[in-house]
Amino acid sequence: MLKKGLIILLILGLVGGVVAYKMYNKPHADMAVVKPDFRLSAQELFTAFDDDENSANDTYLGKKIQLSGSIVDVVEQNGKVVSIYLDTGDLVSGIACLLDEVDNNHRADFKVGEKVTFNCVCAGKLMDVELNRCVEIKKK
Repeated sequence: MLKKGLIILLILGLVGGVVAYKMYNKPHADMAVVKPDFRLSAQELFTAFDDDENSANDTYLGKKIQLSGSIVDVVEQNGKVVSIYLDTGDLVSGIACLLDEVDNNHRADFKVGEKVTFNCVCAGKLMDVELNRCVEIKKK
């Protein structure tokens, strides 16, 4: 009886280990082709968070969002674009689109005033509304 229990425990441990390994090494979703949960302008998303942050968190937090807007700032680190700020009409806060580190195909020539569309994951509002894993959607 003890041997049977140890064998079952060993099998369960092995299966659990394989499942954990697969989950840990699961590839990231390709944000360039992912189907967004919402399609919004930067102004619409910012207004939702500015009007009622709790409701906006319930609706958008962790969701895939296709976001369009005009660039007001481009932030670079070590010569590489890392984030784009979109116009919201607010002088203090805005929309921060942090570019996806997994996707190495970002262009380096973003210009202030240019209209862009990104697929992102909403991370909520700190001072700005933060969006992570942003990948530009190319116009066809």
